[in-house]
Amino acid sequence: GEICQAQGDLAGSWSYYEQVTELFKELAEESPTLENRHGLAISYDKMGEICQAQGDLAGSRGYYERYLELSRQLAEESPTLGNRHGLAISYERMGGICQAQGDLAGSRSYYEQESELFKELVKETLSPQTKAYLAISYCRLGITGGVFPLPLQKSLEIWQQLVKKNPNVS
Repeated sequence: GEICQAQGDLAGSWSYYEQVTELFKELAEESPTLENRHGLAISYDKMGEICQAQGDLAGSRGYYERYLELSRQLAEESPTLGNRHGLAISYERMGGICQAQGDLAGSRSYYEQESELFKELVKETLSPQTKAYLAISYCRLGITGGVFPLPLQKSLEIWQQLVKKNPNVS
């Protein structure tokens, strides 16, 4: 699916992701392990990406909602850094689709949840990559008129700190 998507073959990509989704649905029903449900969540994310790339915003939103629901379950049952990062990404996806549909209030709400979660993750990991995600989430809030006083300024400050500590960050 990813190869087809990278080559611009959205129909081919859809076909592969659809097969993956069906397999993970079966696996999650037969054996609802964290791994099987995580695979299903990722496949919903991929299906949402393809729908969005094809201009099907309603379809994309449906898949992203399922991705968010599973991501929440996974993060609640097993609050690992990876599961909480996945949850933050699912908030980002929902914020993006709301924004594309003209729902700026909904978009802002999801982006705020994304930012809050990345703030927690930054405190725990001190990772430059996680700080970069936080900076990007502040950019999104600035673009949608977030409630933070200066979200774009915060984003710029984080990027400046990252570049100062590691000039290879881009």
